[in-house]
Amino acid sequence: MDTLLYLGKASLIIALFYGVYQFALKRETFFTLKRHFLWVGILAAIAVPFIEITKTIYRELPSQLPVFSAESLPTLVHTPEEAILFSWEQLAFTLYLMGASLFLLRFLKQFVSLVSFLHGQSITKQNGYSYIETSFETPPFSFFNYIVYNPNLHTKEDLEMILKHEEVHALQKHSIDTLLANLLLVFLWFNPLAWRYKKSMEENLEFIADQATVAQTNALKQYQLALVKASSASTITGLATNFHQSFIKKRIIMLNKRKSHRNNTWKLSIILPFLALFLWSFNVKEVVTYTENTTTSASEVPKSSPSFSPSEAAVTESNIEKEDVNASEEHLEENTPSTKETAPLSEGVSDAKTVSSTATSFQEIVFQISKNSTKEELDALQKELKSKGFTFSYSNVSYNSKQEIIAITITYKDANGNSGKYGVSSDDPINTIIIASEGTRLSVRSIGNSSTSNTQQITVTSEEREEKSEKMRQKMEQRREEMEKRREEMIEASNKRREKFEARSNELRKRLQNNANHRTDSLTHRFSQLDTSISRRQSARQDRSNLHTRTARSSVTAAPKNTKQITKTTTEAELKAFKSEFKAAGISFSYSGIRRNDANEITKIKLKIDNNNGSVASSTYAKSDAPITTIVVGADENATLLSTRDQ
Repeated sequence: MDTLLYLGKASLIIALFYGVYQFALKRETFFTLKRHFLWVGILAAIAVPFIEITKTIYRELPSQLPVFSAESLPTLVHTPEEAILFSWEQLAFTLYLMGASLFLLRFLKQFVSLVSFLHGQSITKQNGYSYIETSFETPPFSFFNYIVYNPNLHTKEDLEMILKHEEVHALQKHSIDTLLANLLLVFLWFNPLAWRYKKSMEENLEFIADQATVAQTNALKQYQLALVKASSASTITGLATNFHQSFIKKRIIMLNKRKSHRNNTWKLSIILPFLALFLWSFNVKEVVTYTENTTTSASEVPKSSPSFSPSEAAVTESNIEKEDVNASEEHLEENTPSTKETAPLSEGVSDAKTVSSTATSFQEIVFQISKNSTKEELDALQKELKSKGFTFSYSNVSYNSKQEIIAITITYKDANGNSGKYGVSSDDPINTIIIASEGTRLSVRSIGNSSTSNTQQITVTSEEREEKSEKMRQKMEQRREEMEKRREEMIEASNKRREKFEARSNELRKRLQNNANHRTDSLTHRFSQLDTSISRRQSARQDRSNLHTRTARSSVTAAPKNTKQITKTTTEAELKAFKSEFKAAGISFSYSGIRRNDANEITKIKLKIDNNNGSVASSTYAKSDAPITTIVVGADENATLLSTRDQ
């Protein structure tokens, strides 16, 4: 199969699967089935173009064959391989190989870089996963069983949910999908839908991991907040599955979307009629089988059209001999067996060979292929030429609705080692193709359109061939000069485009650098303002705390009568007891915002005490992850007290 045709069919199959996914399956929530659907799409694009359906058509074998004379042959066309200087098909294939090579190198570079990074880190194995803690500012990601994360970039609660997300990727082997999607781009890099197909696969993998993580943690709101926090993270290599993706909004929408009904899975089968239509339109090969026409008798065959069977036309190279140049064509016509009503072509060839000893200097044995030639006739011609020492093959034969040949490719090689290739492809029937052998030389020619149904032998003189070959050489030389001129023009145009592209690239690079510098300055200014604001708030909070302490100390000469101490190990029950005791003394006491570390020590607490006589004190104590110092809280009818003391 032609490579470009195969790529076109593969691209069409990808387009069919992507269209069905986009319009029928995109909004459904059975993500695992959608993952399998996208898998099948890639495998179908690779395999289905090779599937071939054979359709057999039966036709009657033609009963008569017209014979061509040497005088009826027009200008001969010979296209050896050395003379083919330019082909759009070769250019397209070369461009495809260049693009595929670049994307393959890109893929291999990313793969080697990722593997080198994973093997160069310290690994902690737990529950079948290989955890890697890194100091690089990179979002968490996974590659097969490897899970990489930076614990300093996330809170403990967020990191726990993120790791569960990556564990789902590792457990379900989502890295295989990612590798397959990137190989699809190497294979069909020129197809825009292949890039969209890869993006759809990556989105669906994130939907699967999100759904499984929420089911395990039962913390939908907290998980959505973790997604939003990670939305500003940097990206990593495209071969890994990572927690951060640019479609955060889509992921949150799918998390809150109602689960699709099981009956909606029928939409997966929508692709089947499209695949059937594709196979019927592009992968059906029509085979024409001829049946012998028994209703035509030998007497009905015209005198000028003797019957012919390719197997009867066995002519050896000994038929070509040196002849007398002075012999007349009239003498040749008198001895040609054209008056025999039912003489087989083998007899005609024999007579022509005998007469040629006095008629021509050299003789060509010529076969023809018309638009109505059958596969059996082509195979017989191939055997005939092989018996003469020539290499001859044909391929890419296509027929129209009338079973006429519209495309064929012929490859040949003569006994001298000269080889050539002749090909034609169009929507119209082919012109008659002449295959001529002169001694050890073989050539392929084209004459006008013909309705002849079988392969025949005719004779032409070598003098005519020499003259026409000279004309052909002149034409090819002229064409070579034109192609050389065109090539120079293309090189010049390419250089101009390259210069223009480099100028645009430099301009774009400067713009990006300026934008980056501007954003950096803006972020620096914002961080400076934030630091100033935080410092002001902390200073104001400390001033309020000191004011409460000074007020308490200035209002009484001794500590309040009712005081309690709150330490880092104070329990919830003890706090409730303090509140009850203060209430019994007519004092309002409240606490809130308690936060404890892993050792169950208080790291943050907000306190308020009111003696209900005009003196109120409140303060918030926080030590990040460190426990608080001892807090003294007290009040009486004269004053309130909130202060800390070293333990």
